[in-house]
This record gives sequence, structure tokens and C-alpha cells, in this order.
Amino acid sequence: MLKLIIADDELPVREAFSQLIDWESNGIELCAIAANGAEAFERIEQYKPELLLTDIKMPIMDGLQLIEKIHAYGYSAIPILLSGYNDFHLVQKALKLGAFDYILKPCHPVEVLRTILQAKESAIAINDKKKETDLWENQWRQNVPLAKTQQLVEWIHHAESPWEKRMEKVQWLDIRLSETFLNVAIIRLDMKKNEIYNHTSHDRQLVRYAALNIAKETMQGFSEYYEAFRDKEEMIVIWHETSTDQQVIRSKLERLMGNIRDYLKITATIGCSDNTESVHTLNKAYEKARQALDLSFFQGQGCIYSYSGSNEAEAQSDNVEQLTRLEELEGLFFDKLKVGQYSEVIDCLDQWFSEFKGILLPNRSEFHMQTISLMSRLLQEAKEPSTDEEGYDELVRLADKMLWAETVDELFVVTTQIIQKLVENRNIHKTVHRTVSRAVEIIKERYASNLTLKAVAEEAYLSPSYLSTLFKQEMGIKYIDYLHQYRIEVAKQLLKDGKQKVSTVAMEVGYFDEAHFIHTFKKWTGVSPAAYSRYGGEFRRDPST
Repeated sequence: MLKLIIADDELPVREAFSQLIDWESNGIELCAIAANGAEAFERIEQYKPELLLTDIKMPIMDGLQLIEKIHAYGYSAIPILLSGYNDFHLVQKALKLGAFDYILKPCHPVEVLRTILQAKESAIAINDKKKETDLWENQWRQNVPLAKTQQLVEWIHHAESPWEKRMEKVQWLDIRLSETFLNVAIIRLDMKKNEIYNHTSHDRQLVRYAALNIAKETMQGFSEYYEAFRDKEEMIVIWHETSTDQQVIRSKLERLMGNIRDYLKITATIGCSDNTESVHTLNKAYEKARQALDLSFFQGQGCIYSYSGSNEAEAQSDNVEQLTRLEELEGLFFDKLKVGQYSEVIDCLDQWFSEFKGILLPNRSEFHMQTISLMSRLLQEAKEPSTDEEGYDELVRLADKMLWAETVDELFVVTTQIIQKLVENRNIHKTVHRTVSRAVEIIKERYASNLTLKAVAEEAYLSPSYLSTLFKQEMGIKYIDYLHQYRIEVAKQLLKDGKQKVSTVAMEVGYFDEAHFIHTFKKWTGVSPAAYSRYGGEFRRDPST
């Protein structure tokens, strides 16, 4: 409960506000009333209230003098003013001194209560902020290394405020950074590409901790002025770099990547800024490193990406035209989907992803927004009577995987799986032409053989071209795509126990060229057969790590 003191030289006013307002039920304790500023200050010293309702004009000590004295002695009471119509010049002065608000006399108790409650919320917020500040200062005193990391994380994510004195904090926290010519690199361990991905969350944390120690040791050879720290799942390294030669900088980062690979048997992806920023603009350097790292989403992991700000204006201009093209492809995509032309849908999707990957200076956030928009429309397409609840839930689960995709190729695979599932759900309730049903039966019976379209057509007493057209019309998918899809589903079941060799499974499901099987399997599942077998069919990102 917050404490309040009322100061007014008019007895009726004091009595009205003390007796007509139920302060206690509003979480406020009226601990004293005073007839002038001097008496009010004595009560403030005694009770140390959070709120003060005071008249401006009072004998002995007026409201302005009272506010000034409160500030001089360091008391935190929030002042609310009572004033007449002719006192506005005094109100202005009081507001400059930090008064919360003013109320014109004569006033109703309801108006007074409303204003006091607003001030109460402000006082609570101030107290919460003070507690937060006190907690931070306590942590700083107890653990300077932790405080240093927190400060560096704050600096890379936020611009410097006008009242900050960063170089003083560099001294206080023993931050080993020079003021200028700083490079920032973001290091992301490629968990999905390595066996550590299937380890426990605790094991992965240990790997990240070890990688950070390796980074710190390697950084000693970079510069006398450097810092390395964790920011959630990523590592950040900042160092003073005098060279402007990108090859010199790249060689240092290659040494860092090599040490991580040699000691931990795990690859990493790095995005690096240029060295044009200072300790005052670390957030800009971090953004440059982030833009560079985002290129891995489009170009692949396990590499070093450097920031380049050249031709941005030209690139942005080109991007507008290319984004328009993406919208056209998306429209064509849904037109094909509505009429069940599955193969053409996949072709449109492939072209859509290829177009986005070709955009100059691609933006990962924009790409995710575009893809999530596409996903939302796909889920809307799934909300129809022909899709059962279980099938729709499976679509939603697949859509959730899109959020954890680390490359554009992964995102393409997941989106393709959503389309496959959507078509599959539609076909479950669809009455298929008996000839196509027979073709599907033949695939299920003899998928492990060299089952060509021509061979199936002969058994169905049809020409290959007519069967191809009929199959796609009825099933919403090309014959060869359906065959691949069925074979891969069987292969997934065979690989789940992790006991069979990939080459053996390839032969069992009809692929006599192992390389072709690996390529096809990865296209339909997003992972290699070996990885799928190693993890028992489970290949999901753990959001808790």
C-alpha cells in the first residue's frame, strides 16, 4: 500500500479529501494532512510517502518551495498540485520541477482520486524500475564477468543513449575493447549438420561453452583488445582490427573455425562486419554481422560471410521488381493448387524459392514473412470438409517446422511436405478412376522393381501418355512423383531402426543407383538417409536450446 500526504491551508479542502475519499480500498494509506508546506515537510520526513497532494499557495512554505525541498533532501514523493485558475505560471514552474500533474480548484473528490491513482501507477513503475536497477547493481558487484557480458549484449542490440558514457563503463567493467576500429563476428554452431544435434540439451550447452573457450583462446592471436561472449545460442566476438584487407580478416576467422572443428568435431557459420564502427556504434557493427550471417540462410552453412554495403540502393531497386514477380508466382501457385495440378504447384514453388534466393542482398526476415504468409494461405486451403481433423493437425505440425528452418533449402522441403500432405488429405476422400486405382496398386505391389510408366500402362491397357494425364488428373501428382513419394515413405520405415545400410535400403525400394536414392530421399525429406537413420527418424530442432 502506497502512502499519501495532503497539504492545503484550507480546512474544508483537507477535510473533504480526507473524509470523502475511501483511500484504503484504492490501495493508498493517508498517513497525514498538513496546513502548510513546512508542516507537510515534517510529515514527509516522518512517513516518507510515495505521493504528495499539495496546494501551490500556502503560508510559511508554499507548494513550489516544498517540491524544491523534497528534491534537495532526496525524497521520492511524487507531487500532484492543487491550483487556482490564476496560478498557471506557477503550475508551469512546478511541472518543470517534476510535478506529476495539476488539478484546478474547485474540484470534485472523484477527479482528485482519479489523478492520484494515475500517480500511484507511476510510483509503482518507478519502484519496479528502481528494484530492477538495484538488482542489476547487486549482480554487478557480485559477478563482474556476468555484468560485463550483459553490458556487451546490451550494446550490440541497442544504440548508445545520449547520457551514456561507454568508455567509462569500459574502464569500470574491465572491458578489453579499444574505442575505434572494431569488428564484430557472430558465430553459430551448425548443430543440425553434426551428431551433437541428437544429444541432450545439457550436452549441447557444454559444447557451446567449450566453443566459447576456444574462441577466447583463438582471439588472443587476433588483437590485444578483444571480447568473446555468448548471446543465447550464438557466440559474439569483438576485436580491434587495423587491417582493411578482407583476406587478413578472413584468415583469422578461418583459424577460429578450424580450431572449433579440430577440437569439437563440429562446423560453424560466421557472419562478420567491417571495421568502420566504434564502441559507441556496436549495434551498427552487429547489424552488419547479422546481415552477413543471414546470407547462410540462402547460400548454406559452414562458411564465413562478410558484410558488404556496396550497391545497396541499386539492389533495393531491383528487389522491388523481383518481389512483384514473387507475388505473381504465388498467385499462379494457388491457381494450380485449386485445380489439383500438383506437379505444376511444385514447379511454381521451386521457382518461387529460386527467385527469392536470387534477390540481391536477400533479407531473411522478409523471406520468412513471405513464406509464413504462403503457409497461412496453405492452411486456409486445408480448412475444408474433405480434410479430417487429424490430417489438419499434421499440417499444422509441419507448418511449425518452418519456424526452425536454418536454410532456404530446409524451408523448401518443409513447404513441399505441407503441399504433399494437403494433396494426400484431399485424395483420401476422393473416388479415384478404377484404372488409376489399379496403377496405384501396381506401385504398392512392385515399387522395388524398375516400374516404368510404360510398364504400368501396358498392364492397364492404356497408352503411357493417356495414363500419365489420367494419373495426374485423378491424383493431383505426376506418376513418377507418386512412385518416388511411395518409395521414400517405405525407405523411411526401413531406416528408422538404424540397422540397415543405406545402400541396402536403396536396393529394397527400387533405386539401383545409391547416389540417385540419396538425392531423392533428401529432396523429399530434407535430410540425408544416413542422418535419418542415425536419429531414428527424429530430426527436429529443440526450441529450448
